[in-house]
Amino acid sequence: MSLTRLSLRSGRTAVIADIRLTPTYGDMLEGYPFSRLNDMKLSALLHRATRAFPDHPVHVVPPRRELPDLPAGAFGPVETLPPVAVIALLTSEPVDPSRDDVSFYSALAVV
Repeated sequence: MSLTRLSLRSGRTAVIADIRLTPTYGDMLEGYPFSRLNDMKLSALLHRATRAFPDHPVHVVPPRRELPDLPAGAFGPVETLPPVAVIALLTSEPVDPSRDDVSFYSALAVV
């Protein structure tokens, strides 16, 4: 069962087969977000997506990094990522309609 259908520019349709949402800084009890911490968070998300969908390629969409007007701390300037981290599995039908859609489909995990 798909969660939603996406119409691609090519005319094909992709579906979101699985989606996982987590707060970006939900595990942060103290301190502030900075560049190196955000790099580690992105690396952990990539690792989590690779483990969750081991049979599919994983693509990381570079997130927008905000530099709010706050004073820098011991680890440098404050840098924030979007508030929600998303891992989704997108699937699509085969390019050739004569192929069996159970065996010949495309899939991509996106972070």
